[in-house]
Amino acid sequence: PQEIFKRESAVFGSTEHASPITIRVKQESLKKERFSDLAKWNEQKRSYEKQGIAYLFFSARRIGQEQERAAICADQKFTIEILPHSKTQTVNALEAAYASLWLLTRFGGVGSRSRRGGGNLQVLSVQGEVPSSLPSLQLGAKTPGELQEELAKGLSQLREWAAKAFNGSLQPKFSDQPEFDVL
Repeated sequence: PQEIFKRESAVFGSTEHASPITIRVKQESLKKERFSDLAKWNEQKRSYEKQGIAYLFFSARRIGQEQERAAICADQKFTIEILPHSKTQTVNALEAAYASLWLLTRFGGVGSRSRRGGGNLQVLSVQGEVPSSLPSLQLGAKTPGELQEELAKGLSQLREWAAKAFNGSLQPKFSDQPEFDVL
């Protein structure tokens, strides 16, 4: 954990020092929708029409004096720029930020219900040079089998890249690593 924190701080900064990169999100405004509108509250029936949405995002509903929360609507588009901020460790930091974005778009999410499937992001296009040692940010899979293959290949590429980029301090293989891909 200490080694990972050290490497993460070198890319994204810490309370001790600034990040060598700048990440900008560009968008005029993102359309939002309130929880009750997402789950389709039916006042006459006093229940939600979209029970699955209501269950998944229940923590966004209004409780007592707390206001209900809103979510950014699906299909919103914005631009993310990852730029060098300083000249020290720029290449490694840019590549590490790219690798982190790949992991975020494949296994993560943004927001309070990301572990429940909310806040998922998908990359539509990439501008600029991408090292061949890193997997594509754009999703190419069309079937579950293709997705499984794409994820396995991407994780393998990231492990190899990390071993080289961090001088072997983050080993791509562990002694008790199972046969299937794990993070």
